[in-house]
Parts: sequence; structure tokens; C-alpha cells
Amino acid sequence: MTNSRRRSLPAVLALALLAPLAGIGVDVGRAEPAAAYPSTHIDVVGKGFGHGRGMGQYGSLGYALQGWNHHDILQHYYGNTYAGSTPDDTIRVRLDPALPDMIVTSAQPFTVGLVHFQGGQAARIRQGGDPLFIDVAPSCAGPWSPVGSTSGITDVAPSDPNQGDDRDRMLLVCTPSGSRFYRGVVRAQMEGSTFRAINLVPMESYLRGVVPRESPAFWGSLGGGRGMEALRAQAVAARSYAWADKASNSGRGRFPGVADTCNTESCQVFGGVEMQGTTLREEANTDVAVATTAGQVRRMSNHAFARTEFSSSTGGHSAGGTFPAVPDGGDRPCPGEGCNPYHRWSTRIAVADIETRFNLGTLLGIRINSRNGLGDFGGRIRSMTLVFTGGQVLRDNDSEIRSALGGTGAGIRSDWFAVVDAPEPPGIASFPYHVVARDGAVFSFGGASYHGSTKELGIPTPIRDMAEGADGGYWLMGEDAEVYGFGAPWYGSMRGQPLTSPVVGLAATATGRGYWEVAGDGGIFTFGDAGFYGSTGALRLNRPVVGMSPHPSGNGYWLVAGDGGIFSFGDVAFHGSTGDLRLNQPVFAMAATPSGNGYWLVASDGGIFTFGDAGYHGSLPERGIGETAVALVASPSGEGYLIVTREGRVHGFGDASPGGGPRTYGHPEPTVGAARPL
Repeated sequence: MTNSRRRSLPAVLALALLAPLAGIGVDVGRAEPAAAYPSTHIDVVGKGFGHGRGMGQYGSLGYALQGWNHHDILQHYYGNTYAGSTPDDTIRVRLDPALPDMIVTSAQPFTVGLVHFQGGQAARIRQGGDPLFIDVAPSCAGPWSPVGSTSGITDVAPSDPNQGDDRDRMLLVCTPSGSRFYRGVVRAQMEGSTFRAINLVPMESYLRGVVPRESPAFWGSLGGGRGMEALRAQAVAARSYAWADKASNSGRGRFPGVADTCNTESCQVFGGVEMQGTTLREEANTDVAVATTAGQVRRMSNHAFARTEFSSSTGGHSAGGTFPAVPDGGDRPCPGEGCNPYHRWSTRIAVADIETRFNLGTLLGIRINSRNGLGDFGGRIRSMTLVFTGGQVLRDNDSEIRSALGGTGAGIRSDWFAVVDAPEPPGIASFPYHVVARDGAVFSFGGASYHGSTKELGIPTPIRDMAEGADGGYWLMGEDAEVYGFGAPWYGSMRGQPLTSPVVGLAATATGRGYWEVAGDGGIFTFGDAGFYGSTGALRLNRPVVGMSPHPSGNGYWLVAGDGGIFSFGDVAFHGSTGDLRLNQPVFAMAATPSGNGYWLVASDGGIFTFGDAGYHGSLPERGIGETAVALVASPSGEGYLIVTREGRVHGFGDASPGGGPRTYGHPEPTVGAARPL
């Protein structure tokens, strides 16, 4: 039953394949004028609020209401950290915005450098470089009289450092936008040519002004008090983040020589003790959360403080990065106690606003180049291009992606969104396809459906290959021969079975209701409606089998070895091989033509060999591309193909477009496979 026929190519064809010919190209015809965006507005649906890295605050609340304690919550979101502790210390907080003068008063006596002020008086420190100039007035409103000068770094200190919760013993910093009380010392200092106010305050006191600005204090009363665990988790995350800031730049802080951290969203929001004349103040629930977790931090495996990033809402799955990406079951849609109004959101944006913002002419479309493969829509956007008549705008980090369509002001709350019924701008993928990386991350392009990944599930087994099932689902095969179904039924695997050679490939049947696993010795293992038509398991091969391709009829298949030797089984014909040729690089994969009357072989350097009715449309060496091919995906027409490389790029040939290619989806793990839905 085994058919291992090999034969040489005709001399002329062999020369054409081994030596690229000058002038070979594809006639794509004359392009029609691109159409403008077909609507006056863009409808967007999305998930989550913020960058999604680390802890989601709404998710933390949801878990707390389910009965989790703050240690469980923190371990879930910061899975590669451990619980630690550290004593209290002073932190230097840069107060933004910068102002031309710093005006301070207190009900108790205080000093500015060596100058003493009476309780109720106000001091103004004016920018002058070094020295700084000091004025006095009966109140923050003036009138001012000069009283001296001081060095370029000057501390304003209360006479009684034991301020506690007594506002009369605190310093009141007056600004045009309002006056705010602070514990500790307020320092006046130049940062380059900018005049800064710096609050030097004990870490635990600082956190009392941070936690209620980051998580609503009333959360602690939800669930009969279970919500306090979310506030405790916030206190520990805020403490760890602040300590990481303080320890940065070899202990010189985030702003070396000036401050450890700042008071805005660029660091953590810090509001001091209280805004004079308002109800914005430290809260009892958050004070308890800080006090009952005093000194608790998260540390990395090297014992450094973890920079425990957090955001309002992950939308149901954290984004990954420094901390492992995890499902966020605590982040729940409304209604319900502790629900998240940003779990799923929608917005509408005027096309004219985008055209005005970029001034590149008429908007043609929005191309989503890549996503992180985690959750709905294929996950968070990692690269996006806005296509205009006057040029293209690439955005490839979370803040730029959010701001490209107007940011939060336009209702874009995260980089996890999809544009509803968006037209395909020039260069969009010509057919749907999936790509899988070694860590199990799946990327969906050209409208292919996303159903999940082993990376999303936290399965550590490296992935070797993928195949497409019926109804848009797919399977991933691990290096241990396990098969994982996503939107496709699981029919079994060879995991745990004795194999004489490791599995190297996975291929779906024509119906999408079954699959074959193939081993390096050519052993064939069938599952679902896959039939067995023979194998090379009993043969001595010159080179190991590297892949297989089923016949479109489902009644047979070809196996290909690393030297390009072809073995045909069942109702399939042998159309040729490279078994007698000397190759620059070994063959890595093959793909059958839609008719089943031919096939392509691709070498690891991206060289293409055609047999039967398979047409030649180009190769990576012909284009001077030095990447490693890992998969070949034929277009539905058979008049082109995609070459997918280990480096995370997809190159289109013939009528196969990767979508503005070559497409780069920027995943850190190597690509191992790709497939086109049935």
C-alpha cells in the first residue's frame, strides 16, 4: 500500500526552480481608485478600561465579592510574584502641574529653609534658579513682601512633625485650581528649567492619599464587607508600585535627583490629604485597607519590588506583559452588585474628526494588523493602520492605538476593540487565516474567527502545529502530541502513547470533522472521520518526514520528507519531488492545490517548488528575504500562497495578500504554523 515513487524534474523546470529568473513577477492589473469610508461615522465595540496589564480593579472587586482574600487576588493577577514586606520610609512625590511659584501656608508655625513663619502666614517661593526668592503675606492671596532668598533646594517644614490627622498641623499648598493639605515636608526645587513642588511624606501616609483615588472607598461596604479585600489588594498593589518607583534608577527614583514618583496617572493618582473646601478626603475604608496591609508588597523572583501595574477593567482577560496574562472572571458585566459598566462598551466616532486629526485626506479604512490572541475579537490590538488618500498612519502601542480614534474623549476606553462593519482598505488580507506561535497564541486575520488559545488557558506545552476544523474552529497540537480543540470537537490524540518518533504535523480532513497526526518516521494516526491509507512507519527514510497534506477529496494524503521526497497514499497521484535534487535548505512543508492535481513544497529558506498544476508565484529568496519559513497556505483559488515565517511575518504571493504585507504581528515567541479555514 505504500507508494514511495520519486522522480527527477524535467531539466528546464529544475533550472527554473533552483535559480530565480530575472523579471519574474505577478501582473496585478491597474488598481481602481480607492473608495472613501462608506459612512460618516465609525461604530466601535470594545472591552475593558485602561491598558489591562496586571490587576483589573473591577475584576478585583468581583473576586472579593466571590469570597477571595486580597492575597488570592494579587497572586492571580501577578502570578510570577510572591508576597513580601518592607518597613515604612519616606517617598518623594512630584506634584504636578509645575507652577511659576510655590505658595504654602499653615495654621501652625513653619519654616522655609532658615526663614520662620508664624501660623496663618503664607510663604511664596519664586523661581530664580539658585537662589530661590522668598516672600511673605498674611494669606495665600497676598499682598507679598520679600523676606530673603534660599538655596535652589528648599524645604518647607511644619514646626510639629507629628501631624497625624490634624489639618492645622499640616501644610496647605495653594494653587490657582485650589488648595490642598499635605503631611510631611513640601520641597521647592528646580528640575532643569522647571520649578517643582515635591512632597516628602511617609509611604504609609502617602498611600492614604492614593488608594481612595484609585479604587472607590465605598467598595469596601459591598457584599457585607467582602469588598474590603479589593481595597486591601489595591493598597498592596499601590505600595509595591510606589516602592518600585522609589527603587528605580538604582534607588534614585523615577525622577533622579528630584523625586521618586509623581501624583498623576503617569505614576499613581495622589491627592494629598484633602482639598480645602471640598468633600474629597481620605476615607475610613481605604485607611483601614492601608493600615491592615501595612508593609505588604509583591516581589519578583529576583526579590525586586514588582511594579504592580493596574487598570480600571481588563474586560475579562488581562493583557500580559511583565505579568502572565490571565482570564479575569471577576470582571463582570452589569447589572449586579460590583458589576463593571466598562466590561463591554460601544461608541460612535465621526469620520470627519479623524480626518481633521491626521490631515491626510479622505479616510479609506482601518486595518487591524495584529492582535494578542486573547479573548473576543482576537484580543487586544497590537498594531493598527489608518489608511487615507494622502498616506497611512501606523499605531502599535496601547496608548497610541487608543488615541488614534480619539481616546477616552471619544469613548475609546482600551485597545481591546473592533470596528463594526469596517470596509477593507487597500491591502487587506485576501482570505481568512490563522497563525499560531510556539507558546500557543493564535492570531486571526482577514476575518477569521478567534475561539481561544492554549496561551489564554495557561497551558505550558509548546505548540507544534495547527489545523482548521468545521465552522471556523481549529485545533492546536502540542509537541507532546496532545490536541486542543477551539470551536472544534476533540477527537483524541497520541499523548501518552508510545511513539518511535515525535509528532511533526497535524492535518484536518476535508469535512473538518477529524484529523491526522503524523510523526517524523511517517507514522499516521487517525481521529474523527480521518481514514488510514498507509504510512512510511515501516520504511527506512533518507530524511525524516516533516509534514503532510490531505487530498481535497479526503480519500488520501501525501507525506513529505526533509529532502522533498513525496510519499502518496490512498486516492492521490504522485506529481514529482525534489528527492533527487541538491537543495540549498531542507524542505519544511507542503500544500496541495485546490484541485488536488498538484502541490507546492516550501524549503526552510522560503524557496518554492511546484508540481502538477501548482503555479509558481515567487519565493522568499527571490525577494531577498532572509527568514525561516514554517508554513505555506494556499489561496482558495490556487493562484497564490502565503509563506509564514518563524520570525512572525506573513508574505503574500500571487493573489494571496497577507493584508498590506508583509504583515508583522510582533509576537515574541516563534511562529510554528498557519492554516486557512475550510
